[in-house]
Amino acid sequence: MVYITKIKVKGKEYFALAHAVRYGSQVKRISKYIGKALPPKAELEKIKAKFESEIRALEEPELLSDEQKAVLEKIRENYLIHLKKLTPNDLEKLEEYILTNFTYNTNAIEGSKLTIADVMSVFEGATPERKPLRDIYGAKNMRTAYNYIKTFRSLSQKRLLELHKTVMQDILATDLGKYRTVQVFIGKHVPPPPGKVLRLMKDLFTWYRIAGKKLHPFELGCKFHVKFEHIHPFRDGNGRVGRLVMNFPLLKAGFPLVDITFEDRPNYYRALEQFHAGESDMKGFIDYAFETYVKMAKERRWL
Repeated sequence: MVYITKIKVKGKEYFALAHAVRYGSQVKRISKYIGKALPPKAELEKIKAKFESEIRALEEPELLSDEQKAVLEKIRENYLIHLKKLTPNDLEKLEEYILTNFTYNTNAIEGSKLTIADVMSVFEGATPERKPLRDIYGAKNMRTAYNYIKTFRSLSQKRLLELHKTVMQDILATDLGKYRTVQVFIGKHVPPPPGKVLRLMKDLFTWYRIAGKKLHPFELGCKFHVKFEHIHPFRDGNGRVGRLVMNFPLLKAGFPLVDITFEDRPNYYRALEQFHAGESDMKGFIDYAFETYVKMAKERRWL
């Protein structure tokens, strides 16, 4: 329960909000500074609501098991050892291989007709014959977006909107780089109405900022992805942007990409749909993503 208390800073008293949070076997009190005086009731309620949202993020249980975390750390260790053995030319080739496969898979899941060979030719500056321009732009854009996200120090709503604009450039004519202004329908899932999207996305990034201090990067990316896809904030491009952003915590922490393959699309959609329908919690998606990641790591000799 959140309560108002007083704290002392350099001998002076200030008002603050406080709440006890459990970290494993320990209970710690966390507080949020208010000021020398209490604000009007309406403003105080807003401050309390934001603090309570942050508390919920901290109290959300970790879903990765210790065994899964150990496997993930082994993958990262082997991946980084492998990178150290590569020449600059080898490293460039590996990155091109990873990005080519990721681009092919993430766009094919959304209906792209390009083959892996087509994606390679697009990256080399060619234009595959008799292939939709939309798909060709999709490949070019994903490469640009991937290189762009690697420059991020942190993730924010502003950067997310910029990523959407990059990913969907020359593909989407309306609401490019903006949250959707229309209702969308995704299979049996009906995402929130457009009027609620901005508020929900603010809450999501508050959660991300707080949860990032506690969760393993893999779990953080998976949970963000599920929450993001549930909101479905964009008119189009949610899947492509969502799968790229899911990888940001991993890239930042030195892990290889999670690459959901086109062939595994039914299982990927099933894991998301089960959460949307309330048939499973996020553990179902995290376990699916973990198994996919382990399979990829074994294929690439990182496990």
